[in-house]
Amino acid sequence: MTQVLSVALSVVAVFLLVRLLSTPLRWFWKLCINTLCGAVLLGLVNLLAPLTGLYIAVTAPAACIVGFFGLPGFAAVVLMQLFL
Repeated sequence: MTQVLSVALSVVAVFLLVRLLSTPLRWFWKLCINTLCGAVLLGLVNLLAPLTGLYIAVTAPAACIVGFFGLPGFAAVVLMQLFL
């Protein structure tokens, strides 16, 4: 009886540990994908730079801001570029 209880508790412990560790990984991958999308958006804006006169350097902080905050982050990066 104690062996069955030990196996059951071990299975539950492993399940909880996997569940606990997978949540931060999901956040990490989501942040990576959003940062990549932000960098692509900034690159597309730079393709239009000859027409608009607005060139935004594609850096990791700018891509993270655009990826994390979306359209308001993009507006913030554009405003920083215009006024700084």
